Amino acid sequence: MEKTITRVVAFVDLGTNSARLLIVRLDAHFSYRILRQHKIMIRLGEGEFVSGFLTDEAMDRAIVTCRGFYETALSFGATEIIGYATSATRDAKNREIFLERLTKETGIEFAIISGSEEARLIWLGITNSTIIKENPVLFIDIGGGSTELIVGDQQSYSFLHSLRLGSLRTTTQFVSHPKEPIPDHELKNLRKHLAGEIASISHEIQKYSPITAIGSSGTIIALENLAGRIAATHQQGILTRKEIKSLGPILAGLSHDERCALPGMQKDRADIIIAGSQILYEVMKACNIHEIRTTEFGLRYGMLVDYLSRCPGFLPKEDLSVRDVSIYRLSQMFGVDQKHADHVSSLVAQMFDSARLAGFFSYGDRWRELLLYAARVHDTGQFISLSRHHYHSAYIVSNAEIVGFSVYEILIISLFCRYHRKRIPREKDPGYDSLSVKDKRAVFVLSFLLRWAELLDRSHDGRVKTAVLSRAGAHKIQLTMTAVQDCMLEMWAVEEEIPQFKDAFDYEVTVVCLKQ
Repeated sequence: MEKTITRVVAFVDLGTNSARLLIVRLDAHFSYRILRQHKIMIRLGEGEFVSGFLTDEAMDRAIVTCRGFYETALSFGATEIIGYATSATRDAKNREIFLERLTKETGIEFAIISGSEEARLIWLGITNSTIIKENPVLFIDIGGGSTELIVGDQQSYSFLHSLRLGSLRTTTQFVSHPKEPIPDHELKNLRKHLAGEIASISHEIQKYSPITAIGSSGTIIALENLAGRIAATHQQGILTRKEIKSLGPILAGLSHDERCALPGMQKDRADIIIAGSQILYEVMKACNIHEIRTTEFGLRYGMLVDYLSRCPGFLPKEDLSVRDVSIYRLSQMFGVDQKHADHVSSLVAQMFDSARLAGFFSYGDRWRELLLYAARVHDTGQFISLSRHHYHSAYIVSNAEIVGFSVYEILIISLFCRYHRKRIPREKDPGYDSLSVKDKRAVFVLSFLLRWAELLDRSHDGRVKTAVLSRAGAHKIQLTMTAVQDCMLEMWAVEEEIPQFKDAFDYEVTVVCLKQ
């Protein structure tokens, strides 16, 4: 595959409540790197949902912010800036005047996208950053002016819809004094309105029988964060309908200042969080959803994925998972020898499978998957320096934008990279010391497989074709490998590692090489 020209592209999401900037460098070898992300609360829709017009003050705030985004993008070398405007702009009676000012005063030409297109981009952003095992899923994004609902799975969507219900819009329409505790009658009217608006669309959604939900908006993440600080039995990353129901009266009974004082509450969201919580609760209740998983990836990332889909070579084959794509891009970004990485991964898989079959351990497919991903990126650190590249690889993996993995999984992969050569794990090593006792043992055991696989392809020519572990007696292991060329150097390299293995596990290891 030919290289592409390196360039920088910026994306601006001009929403009802906030404006967001994403700057990305598209590199050679069809990889990309996120250079900058920024969000500013601008309250573009403030005052609009009563009069139908964007106010001069709100337009001024948006223009100043977007002008700053334009200058930031240029400072990073952006040659293309793509701007999308959503609910507040598309519903405004003076949107044409606003768009003209935006183009003239910021240098960015914005396109107003429909609610359905906004929903599609949100689906793209989530499904290209999150592993989705359930089918089908209800995707929910609660913005300032609208709520997008999508039913689908990792590969496709069946339903797209945008409700004119948002945290800022609904607060403006039904809460007379957002800085004060909300009276019961206002909260009742708000819920009644939401239930009526959602009822008709919920019947359509239930035809697809979604079994779970994923939420991508700042409102949903904020609510999950609050639940994590308040609810004793909260599961991180998941918000239950029961938790939202409990949060509603608590938030409604507090003043703005008291809400701001809650652990985990963002001050610039404290006045609209109540309406947001009620929208989410009523949607989940009407659609018979009991819990929702949160993700930070949504519209803005969907804009990037949509752009890349029109750039030949940037999106790998459709049969690759989100994780595969992330690991592929990381290895490409740091110039990993792909042939060597693939071969090391193959040898690791053979040793893992044969060792598990022989009863040396019982680690499941999740551990196998993380170990194989580590095999594909274990040499990323050579981009920085050959010496101590295992440390550099661990640092890169820990700090890179690897979508599709949890923070804990990224830590595990980085530790496998760290221990693929030189010193074996020690109890107080940073990162390793935070693992559970069980997971420490898994990293300790499985890192030896990656160490051996790396040594078996030290020449980077794939001469060792197979590597199988088997029992050779009580406390004895045999590593049998087949090779197409002389592999004495590979044998000696593995044998040098055997004393460390014997000290750790009290097992003798015999290495046998068979010629193909």
